[in-house]
Amino acid sequence: MKAFGKTSTAYRFLLLILLVLAGLTATSLLYMLILLIHSGFQWEILTGQNQNISLMRMLQGIQACLVFILPSLLLCKIVGESPREYLSLKPAKPMQIILATVSIWTLIPLVNTLVEWNANMHFPPSLQPIESWMRAAEDQAATLTEQLMQSAAFSDLAANLFVVAILAGIGEELLFRGLIQRMLGPRKSHAAVWITAFLFSAIHLQFYGFIPRLLLGVWFGYLCMWTGSIWVPIAAHITNNALATGIAFIEARGTNVEFLEHLGQNDMLWASGVSIVLTCLIGYTFYQKFKQATQ
Repeated sequence: MKAFGKTSTAYRFLLLILLVLAGLTATSLLYMLILLIHSGFQWEILTGQNQNISLMRMLQGIQACLVFILPSLLLCKIVGESPREYLSLKPAKPMQIILATVSIWTLIPLVNTLVEWNANMHFPPSLQPIESWMRAAEDQAATLTEQLMQSAAFSDLAANLFVVAILAGIGEELLFRGLIQRMLGPRKSHAAVWITAFLFSAIHLQFYGFIPRLLLGVWFGYLCMWTGSIWVPIAAHITNNALATGIAFIEARGTNVEFLEHLGQNDMLWASGVSIVLTCLIGYTFYQKFKQATQ
């Protein structure tokens, strides 16, 4: 029993799974209640496909709070850890936040290259059923994203930035880099960074964006490792999601910004090389500060 006490990693992972499942259940029940109230308690709405964008956005916000943020804080409370210390909630330096934000822009060409490569992957004929299922899951996720982002109203832009960028960025980083990466190993553990990034990418169930999301997860993980503050990867994550939200909004208002989405692809592959160099320079800056602090 001692090996399965509050300090054991196995106990904490089991507890985290239970808390996340409880969060998912609570999210579903609360969303069903909201649907019923909104429809005047027309029970058939629960068996149909809801297309109300505001309610779908609300679901995303509830999920971020109950599945990502609350379980992370509750686990610390239950096992007797200080959230500030265990989740690396100490304040970040302004320059760290600035560099983390800039790094998302420098990563754009490299991420675009990986997006194109990943999207064009094909399985052998024997695994065609798996590929079909993966494509269907990818299309469903893309449809949901398009529905949330297609509005050209500034009120919807503000709501999307709050839910998709801020809440999602804080929630996912608290759970993955703040909690899971910490449970998998000490601050200097490279394995913890990569395993956490793998789980982070896999849980999105968007397999044809798996590789670029894995890269971002690794980058977020090292930002947390090098700075010791979860607010640095949170800033990078929010910037990444806000950038995608902003691009969708600009396009919804009739302005073509496809050059950003294709920068680093085809005849602009050279931009990926520039992306790697600039991002490595930022990473080296973080690493040098980390090295000095840990000597």
